[in-house]
Amino acid sequence: TKNSANGNNNDSSDDGTTPPASWLQERLASFDLRAAEFPGTGRGLQTTVDRLPGDVLLSVPQDDALTASDLLWRRFGTDDGDNDDNRPGVLARAMEESQKEFDKPLTEEQILALGLLLLRDEGDAYVQSLPQNQWSALTLPPDIVVALPLAYQKLIQAYRDYVQLLYEQSRHCLRNDPSASALLQSPEAFFWAFASVRSRCL
Repeated sequence: TKNSANGNNNDSSDDGTTPPASWLQERLASFDLRAAEFPGTGRGLQTTVDRLPGDVLLSVPQDDALTASDLLWRRFGTDDGDNDDNRPGVLARAMEESQKEFDKPLTEEQILALGLLLLRDEGDAYVQSLPQNQWSALTLPPDIVVALPLAYQKLIQAYRDYVQLLYEQSRHCLRNDPSASALLQSPEAFFWAFASVRSRCL
């Protein structure tokens, strides 16, 4: 029977659409899948053909995969004014800066989050199809947090402090790249990208 592969993520934007719909539909159609709205669980994937046990529902080509190692050496639009093709890209330079300033590398999650922001700035179709709002411990309203047991409140605060520290480290490491640094003028964008990485929706 035609059923849901996953009906847990609501990846619609504020106006109820998933940008850009044509790109997403084209990719899903090649696997006989489509985005659908499921009562009680929100948006998910629905198969358009009958399936047998053990069928592969979805596979991601290596070229389409977002990995920290690939992003680290990628040259983004922020590098367009740099005519030295042998110069490391913006994230590789940030990694070098982190090693020099903090004696430790950027974490894989930092690289993925920063890569998402750089790709979103370029208008990347895949990144634009991601949920525009990520609900996480970073966005829990204060009235909900204070209603939780003290132990959970402390865990949430520790998590927020950790992500804030990663944000500040990232911003410091990108300070010499004005275009990339502009993407981190406020922590909200980094929090969205980091929550997207943690949500495993990539």
